[in-house]
Amino acid sequence: MGEDGEGGRAPAQGGNVVDGHSRILGPSVQAGEIKGGVHIYPSPAPAVGPPASSLLPPSSSPSPPSPPPPLGIAPPREPGVVIRREGGSETIEFYDEALARMWIGEVLAQRHSGGGGGGSSSGSGGGGPRDLVSAGDAVRHGRRLSSTVTEPGATPYGPLGEPLTGHTGGVSAVVFSPDGRLLATAGDDRTARLWDSATGLPVGAPLTGHSDGVRAVAFSPDGRLLATAGMDRTVRLWNPTTGEPVGEPLTGHTSAVWAMVFSARGGLLATAGMDRTVRLWDPAGGRAVGEPLAGHTSGVDAVAFAPDGRLLASAGEDRTARLWDSATGRPVGAPLTGHRSAVRAVAFSPDGQLLATASWDETVRLWEAATGRPIGAPLTGHRNAVRALAFSADGSLLASAGMDRTVRLWDPAGGRPVGAPLTGHTSGIKAVVFSPDGRLLATAGGDRTVRLWGAREPAALL
Repeated sequence: MGEDGEGGRAPAQGGNVVDGHSRILGPSVQAGEIKGGVHIYPSPAPAVGPPASSLLPPSSSPSPPSPPPPLGIAPPREPGVVIRREGGSETIEFYDEALARMWIGEVLAQRHSGGGGGGSSSGSGGGGPRDLVSAGDAVRHGRRLSSTVTEPGATPYGPLGEPLTGHTGGVSAVVFSPDGRLLATAGDDRTARLWDSATGLPVGAPLTGHSDGVRAVAFSPDGRLLATAGMDRTVRLWNPTTGEPVGEPLTGHTSAVWAMVFSARGGLLATAGMDRTVRLWDPAGGRAVGEPLAGHTSGVDAVAFAPDGRLLASAGEDRTARLWDSATGRPVGAPLTGHRSAVRAVAFSPDGQLLATASWDETVRLWEAATGRPIGAPLTGHRNAVRALAFSADGSLLASAGMDRTVRLWDPAGGRPVGAPLTGHTSGIKAVVFSPDGRLLATAGGDRTVRLWGAREPAALL
């Protein structure tokens, strides 16, 4: 199958209040000024930290004392909250974690109780309970990232910051570390790269060693190993802390390795390749486990372990998905058929009851993992091949990403789309993944970029 061909977040600039796009707020922002119905307060002589006036750009003069707080909200004790309106939404920028939790909690409580002092946040008068807050990773990491308030019913994720750039070829894979602090990416430029998921900045130098494009990347469940695999037919293990290789490359595949996954306990590493096989490895010993799993009649594009590690699913260009007993290497049941073209992605739900597959036929299908029976009608909406799938950690959302440059979110229980497609990539999207806590979604594509999307859920903040 042909691939869609092929960028990053700028480092935060200096200053105390910087939003997720690394822009310092202009001199028009004054302490005590009303923006979208919420006051901006200076710090009342904080005992720790810079004076409130230092939050303003050098060209601005200190502001007069702020008016009494609207809606009965007490002024924060430390500097750093700015709320401003942009294109019909409000951007809330945090300076520290404690302040963000307190401020957003109070604002949400007032709005959802029907309060509307200080003006309508919609700009149309009224007020009332209408807001969802998108915080991305700002609160969890205490970082200065922006959040956006939008209408209910909107897509539950929104763009967060600028794209991550550095790869000089298309990005084929992206994955979060188990603790969510790191992102690992793999690309056609023969490198894997590590990123700080909170800042979007690269961590260390690119990991080099593959002699051709890197197609897959995976963290071990304990986060101590990073595995990469690629067109050079090898699998390589790395120490993600040092960036150093661990042991010799794992060899055995006779063609490009396209997919890879660790079992839930980390005792097995499964790889899948264009040689029509799935192979199992002992990552601790760097040895192959058993014979290759054979049955696909064409290249194998995707592989996934069930949460309990007992079942392994594979999907390939023969238009089938297959289930395997990971202990014996034997097939479980008949191949899953129904797709009309190559099956490029496969994923188990977190409870292990559902299996999702995605195909070049532009559809996503759901199956009972235990029986292999299809569930409902195919999920349609993509206008080109669907390349990647991911369930959220709680299983409430399924994300699909495709060569139509969109990510679509689905309710797997009802088989319905959730919100509008996520757009921004300028080439086909090859990978999608949720962060372990569900607050972030990461995508990677042929446009050489990785993009982060923040969750628009109040629970992510409080």
